[in-house]
Amino acid sequence: SGKGIDFSATSDGSGTMTSEVLDDYEEGTWTPGISFSDGVVGITYTTQVGRYTKVGDMVTASCYFKLSSKGTSTGNAAITGLPFTSSSTAGTLTAATTWFKLVSFADHHQGDVSSSATKVGLTEVTNAGSFTNLLDTNFINTSEIMLNVTYRV
Repeated sequence: SGKGIDFSATSDGSGTMTSEVLDDYEEGTWTPGISFSDGVVGITYTTQVGRYTKVGDMVTASCYFKLSSKGTSTGNAAITGLPFTSSSTAGTLTAATTWFKLVSFADHHQGDVSSSATKVGLTEVTNAGSFTNLLDTNFINTSEIMLNVTYRV
């Protein structure tokens, strides 16, 4: 009836589903960026490309960007501009796959989306297991980042 695709014929009979109608599908673009403690002073880009697919309450977002200047803001680094705000459910945390070029860090880098967020926090982890936030000092004017993340909205 124009309200979505009804999957009720595939019900498992357990009565645990909250919906059997797929009523939300969307594809689009978004503009990724970087901030340092939410500051973006003087940050400029050579390239900024982002795409997403939203199916129900799940969003898969990917992006690539290259800086031409990291600007003068300081503090914790985050990838900004996710196309949708993540779920506000307490304890929600989603891991993100990240790729860096010309970014310094200890042994391993990781990204995460916390609840009610439109950005991906960036941290570094040592082989000993300690972690700290990536900072503006980890980046140079020509740093590059790729990201892929699937999160609930």
